[in-house]
Amino acid sequence: MTGLRALRRVPAGLTVRRSWPHRDGLAVEATATDGLIVGLLITDDEVRVLASEDPALPALAPALARPGTVLLGHRPGRRAVLREADGSYLKIVRAGRGHRVADGLREAAGRLHGIPGAPLVPAVLDADPAAGWVRLAEIPGPSLHTLLQDAPADAARFCRAVATASTALRAAPVGGLARHDAGDEVDLLHRWIADAEAYSDVRLAEAAQPVTAALRALPEPRWVACHRDLHDKQLVDTPPAPTVGLLDLDTLCSADPALDAANLLAHLHLRTLQGRCGPDTARDCALALHDPGLDPGAVRTWTAAALLRLAAVYTFRPDPLDLPARLAAATTDPVPSTWRIP
Repeated sequence: MTGLRALRRVPAGLTVRRSWPHRDGLAVEATATDGLIVGLLITDDEVRVLASEDPALPALAPALARPGTVLLGHRPGRRAVLREADGSYLKIVRAGRGHRVADGLREAAGRLHGIPGAPLVPAVLDADPAAGWVRLAEIPGPSLHTLLQDAPADAARFCRAVATASTALRAAPVGGLARHDAGDEVDLLHRWIADAEAYSDVRLAEAAQPVTAALRALPEPRWVACHRDLHDKQLVDTPPAPTVGLLDLDTLCSADPALDAANLLAHLHLRTLQGRCGPDTARDCALALHDPGLDPGAVRTWTAAALLRLAAVYTFRPDPLDLPARLAAATTDPVPSTWRIP
């Protein structure tokens, strides 16, 4: 069963927002006609509507039973994000996994303490790692994702602050952090491509060969602290400017200095292809993010890898059907000349 055929089995009245590979089939996040988010699990045998319950996330149902709590996102079997009535956020993961979220944020805050220009990370208000939930303080302000579409001039201005915050993050101590190297990225790409090709007619293996070869050819980097999943929805324009809010630090690692910048550049490609960011805005943001201290070759290689990974991820999304192929094609010119400072 291809992913597209599976998504055709989503019940009427539900609109697919996102989907992911799942060991039993396809995990789906959809919205109902009233705007509420609904999780589904599609297998060969059934379409299971999870609604407010998820057997893999036992903390979800009691959290949603509290008045004023709103479900913002749900990846069935893996995680959910909710906004509480008091404005705080609740991140729910599988039982016993909550320590990764809480510890990642606390560790990031500790490592960034005292570094000029460091990003602001959400404070952990409460947590029950065994039950699988963490309550986080709000970081107010629009995300870069919102600015790209609604306030292009502000997006470029904010990206200059992001460049400063990224430099501060790379200055954080890395002792004790797990490493994510080029070999790890190759393995990650292979897993995503295998999933994408198993669920769809998209073929990415050929495009992957030069990308993985370039990754393997990279020299040993200077190991620095990296977010590892840095994209436009993780960055918040927090008052007073130029404060940068940084979300979801459970992927914090030691990696190539080019990794985070490359992931952001790949997402500029993505938003442009989706029509959510104009080409001029993407160029201005890329120029604002430019860091002369990063190796241009490494930036190109890691950007190509991020584009290929996004091509696989978006095989499972209801975006234009040609989006994965266009993302894969962008790997041949991952950092266009117009995005580079002469």
